[in-house]
Amino acid sequence: MGITTGKGETMNIEFAKSMSGHDRNQYYLIIKKDDEFVYLVNGTTKPLTKPKKKIANIFR
Repeated sequence: MGITTGKGETMNIEFAKSMSGHDRNQYYLIIKKDDEFVYLVNGTTKPLTKPKKKIANIFR
């Protein structure tokens, strides 16, 4: 999904859904990706200042 910023730039937005664990069925916004990890935030328990770090290869 793409969104246009106020500066006319396009940003790609990706979401992830937790499938198990204590946060099951919660949605997260993916704010950063690198070769090994993705960083997730949800605005409440995981704010932008402290994202959840997950191994990248577990996402489908």
